[in-house]
Amino acid sequence: MNVVEADEYPLIDDYLGSGVEFVEGSSGVKGRLKQCISYWESTICAPQFVLGLISEGYRLPFVRFPDKCHLRNNRSAVRHPQFVEEAISKLLLNDCIQEHCEPPYCVNPLSVGDRKKLRLVIDLRHVSPCLFKHSFKYEDPHCLSKMHV
Repeated sequence: MNVVEADEYPLIDDYLGSGVEFVEGSSGVKGRLKQCISYWESTICAPQFVLGLISEGYRLPFVRFPDKCHLRNNRSAVRHPQFVEEAISKLLLNDCIQEHCEPPYCVNPLSVGDRKKLRLVIDLRHVSPCLFKHSFKYEDPHCLSKMHV
């Protein structure tokens, strides 16, 4: 196997133009990978699956669609209404979410994680049973030693 030194690759920042604007206080993440798709294609030679994720985003692998629902926020979100409102406002400002006039088909509850700092979490327990589950098995060292690579 050929080992390539890290300094042989140009930095991804070299591919970002000066026209990139970020909302103050944002992480500036949305769109950065997509802006550098040529870097992922030509320099890194990323697999098609990865290129699809970068250009189109991740799509949940539904086996069936969840039932129509409008679930209430969890208790942690109810206890921190100001934080929830501020977090949603930041997501809207950074174009991470969109506001709609019509109620969505499925409204999942929000939670607030409050370990070291507050963070907004969407509770998708209602959706999870409707997703395709990829099965995999953890192999123990004994089984791995019998595999031919």
